[in-house]
Amino acid sequence: MPSEPVPDSPPQSGESAFCYWFHICGFSKKGLAAAVTERARLVGLPHVRPDGSRVRGWLGGEQPREPVPQL
Repeated sequence: MPSEPVPDSPPQSGESAFCYWFHICGFSKKGLAAAVTERARLVGLPHVRPDGSRVRGWLGGEQPREPVPQL
């Protein structure tokens, strides 16, 4: 029976760093989208409003457009 990954262990083969940290941080997809939206609003970018389906795409390997990676 496989054991649960240890939080401090490196990403598994084929797992992106984004996926690894997403799971470690405990965000839901909607929660991360809300956090990115809030951060964007705070830095003066109210047009940046990802949703849970956008986060799902990022987890699936899509690259977010600027300025999201900096947020």
